[in-house]
Amino acid sequence: MGHTGLRPAPSRGQAEDTVSGFRASDPRAIVTVTVDQAGQLSNLDIRPDAYEVYGPAELSTVITQTHEAAVARLREETVEQFFDLCGVTLPTAEVANGRTRLHDLAYKLASRKRL
Repeated sequence: MGHTGLRPAPSRGQAEDTVSGFRASDPRAIVTVTVDQAGQLSNLDIRPDAYEVYGPAELSTVITQTHEAAVARLREETVEQFFDLCGVTLPTAEVANGRTRLHDLAYKLASRKRL
């Protein structure tokens, strides 16, 4: 869930949640993307030597893929928080990434006994 303290930087090629959103880096740590809580790009860091490692088209692809990784982590965290509130136990990544249909989730929630 959300973190209020400082955390170490993510391993290369991974995403992490921050107070201001979610951050992801490419495997070589050339590009770091941060998205806000709405999934909008809030920061883009590109190392000065990026064009020595990636050509223009490849760098564009790396930026896009890194942004998608940060947004995917945001989705998973949002679904996880929703599940915690509702007391639902389903694989978070399956719902966040569209592998579980939302009407199946709604049915499961509606069929739960109320207190």
